[in-house]
Amino acid sequence: MARQLITFAALAPLLMAMAVIVSPAASAFRGVGARESYHLRFYMHDFSNGPNASAIVVAHGTGPLLGGSKDRRFGDVVVMDDTLTEGPNTTSRALGRAQGFYIASSSISGDPTLHISMDLVVTSGPCSGSTLAVTGRDNVLAPVRELPVVGGMGRFRMASGYVLMKTVNWHGNDVLLELDVYVHA
Repeated sequence: MARQLITFAALAPLLMAMAVIVSPAASAFRGVGARESYHLRFYMHDFSNGPNASAIVVAHGTGPLLGGSKDRRFGDVVVMDDTLTEGPNTTSRALGRAQGFYIASSSISGDPTLHISMDLVVTSGPCSGSTLAVTGRDNVLAPVRELPVVGGMGRFRMASGYVLMKTVNWHGNDVLLELDVYVHA
């Protein structure tokens, strides 16, 4: 059998025809209209103590204690269902929930770092019923941390963006966080 050498010039008409066929289908997946930009601010109340705890340790790690903690260790897995409010007070208007988990992911005792995976579920306002998926590294001692928005549902379908997270108040294992969410959907 003789082998034939196929050149780019011979393939060019076929590639052009494929591009014409694929282009309309590819544009249908982009969605209709332009993407909208959103800036949302939430206060996240993550409480491990008391009768209304919103963060529960479901697996205890056996590694070293995290810096600044008396009982949290490397390997701890915490499940959360935290309230998201309009202001820093627990009596502020509820805007949604932060549901997911975090894992103490640094084995260095002076580096309390978590891996967070959470859904920000919006329950109030024009985006009510929509969610944002957020996951990433949280170096809890940094003044501002950045976490990526990796998707969403509802109004935030196919979302991308980031969350700037700041610690407002930290007492024991109870933490109040400010979340500035910048997203395109």
